[in-house]
Amino acid sequence: MLGLLWAATAAFAAGGRGLAHRLQHRPRLAIGLFCVALAAFAAIHSVAGIALFFLVYGLNEAVSNIAETEIQDATSSHIRATMLSVVNFAGVGQKHLSLAWAPLKKL
Repeated sequence: MLGLLWAATAAFAAGGRGLAHRLQHRPRLAIGLFCVALAAFAAIHSVAGIALFFLVYGLNEAVSNIAETEIQDATSSHIRATMLSVVNFAGVGQKHLSLAWAPLKKL
């Protein structure tokens, strides 16, 4: 079952990246669709929420892809490399802090 859920997640992520190509020149529409789907996901507390989760995941991939493309177009390569390094470092640092925090919560 877990493999099927992972496959569905991957399919929606790929669909979101494909949708990003079509919505590249209309980022506000992509963000609006994402916000509506996210609000529906937050409001619906039933099995339909699973389908909405996959939709939100795909739309998140679309918005992320559009944003990354805009950043790449607007910045030079050495600034972009530095920025992505800082973002990755912050993500790794956050992960390590959360892993360290879990045992401390038991104290």
